[in-house]
Amino acid sequence: MPEFELTKEYVVQTVEILSGVDNIHQKTRRRKILYLRYVVYALLDCYFPHSSLAWKGETFGQDHATVIHAINKWNEEMLEQKVYKKYVFLYNQSIQHINTLLSSLTNSIEIVKNFNEKNSDEKLKKAINKIIKYALDLTPKTQEI
Repeated sequence: MPEFELTKEYVVQTVEILSGVDNIHQKTRRRKILYLRYVVYALLDCYFPHSSLAWKGETFGQDHATVIHAINKWNEEMLEQKVYKKYVFLYNQSIQHINTLLSSLTNSIEIVKNFNEKNSDEKLKKAINKIIKYALDLTPKTQEI
């Protein structure tokens, strides 16, 4: 059974979709965009704890020091203060969405594999194997640095 992993691009896309902001890559210091980037950095820190800070910073063209600041700000201030609660809610929503997606993909592929093993029709088996391969190709993979 393959292990599903995310890309940092998928994490950014999830935050963009759930927040309703279509481009958090834009060069700006507007607080709304800045705080959404903090959410992304916190998620990247959650899902990619062993990846370098520089790798995480590449997401928005920033260096490791910016990532350290963002993660510290997230952990020390944003999680504690009520004024940031919508960003904490977005963070929790994003984690729930990503975990649900990974669980669904894992379960769906397992169901199809079990069906394929029980079926004796070779044409159907080949078609199902193509579907499984396609689903696995669509699954984001981590770029280890």
